[in-house]
Amino acid sequence: MTETKTYLSTMGFHESFVLRLLSRTNATRDDELIIVVPRPVIGGVA
Repeated sequence: MTETKTYLSTMGFHESFVLRLLSRTNATRDDELIIVVPRPVIGGVA
């Protein structure tokens, strides 16, 4: 039995960091990735 990992990241600020983390820690399909998408800071942006 393998242990699954859960990753938590924000979207929109250097996505390359999470890609490197997933690669470095040998992420598998069984692991969970939770991405938090912040609201736009500037009004009128959809």
